[in-house]
Amino acid sequence: VHSEHVKNIKSDMWRKNRVMEFLSAKNHPRTKFSTGTKDTLASVDRATLLKFHKDHYSANQMKLAVLSNMDLSELEAMVTQKFQAIKNTKREKQKYKPPPYQGLHLPREIFIKPIKESYELDLVFAGPSKDDFYRSKPAGLITFLLGHEGYGSLLSQLKRKGYATALSAGYYSTHYAGEFHVSVDLTQDGYANYKEVIESFFAYTTLLKKQSLSKSLFDEIKTMADIEYTFKEPREGGRVASFFARKMHVLTPL
Repeated sequence: VHSEHVKNIKSDMWRKNRVMEFLSAKNHPRTKFSTGTKDTLASVDRATLLKFHKDHYSANQMKLAVLSNMDLSELEAMVTQKFQAIKNTKREKQKYKPPPYQGLHLPREIFIKPIKESYELDLVFAGPSKDDFYRSKPAGLITFLLGHEGYGSLLSQLKRKGYATALSAGYYSTHYAGEFHVSVDLTQDGYANYKEVIESFFAYTTLLKKQSLSKSLFDEIKTMADIEYTFKEPREGGRVASFFARKMHVLTPL
C-alpha cells in the first residue's frame, strides 16, 4: 500500500485528484485521503477493523457475481456453502449530505503546478449521480457531443486557433454525486489565452442547448455502442465478475 502511495506522489493525475479532495465540502467523504501510507495505516488496530466490520459488513449491502464453467446446480451449491454464513444485519445504505461542493462559493479558479511539463485546462462541474439515469444515459450523449473531433466541433475550433491539441470529456459518478470533466490539452498560446478557451467552451455549449438533438445523432451513438459491444475483446474472469457485481448495485439497488 505504501509503495503505491509513493508512486502516486509523482503522478499529476493523482495530484489533481487530491486538490479536488481539498476543495470539497468540510467533513464530506470526498475530502478523504484516497490511498494509505505506512503512517496513516499505523494507527489502524484490530478494534478499529472490528468496528468497521460491525458497522458495514452486512449481506444486504453486498452483491455477488460468480463466473465459472461449472454446472449451474453445482455452482449454486458451492456459492451457498461459501457465502451463506454472511449475516444480514439490515444496514441502511449510506447517504451523504450536502453534495461535495455545496457552499463553496463556486465557480473557483485553481492553478496546479504539474510534475510533467504540460499545459492542461480542466473544467469540472458538479452534478447528480448518473446511477438513476442508466437507461437513457444523458451523460454519454453530452460527453459525445463535447468530445467530438469532427468538423464544427469545439476541438476543431480550438485547433484552428492554435490553442489546443486534444480534448476529452467524461462524467465520473458515485452513488451519491457526479462530476462532469472537460479536459483540454493546451498549446503555449492556448495557455496564454486560456480564458478565451473557456469562453469558446461556453459558447459551444450554448449553441448545443439552442439546437434540438437529431435522430441521426442518436443513431450514430447507438451504432458505435453496438459495434463496441459486438467486437469487444474477452476480459479476464476476475475483472468480469467484479464488473457485474458493481453494476448490480445500480441495476438492483439495496
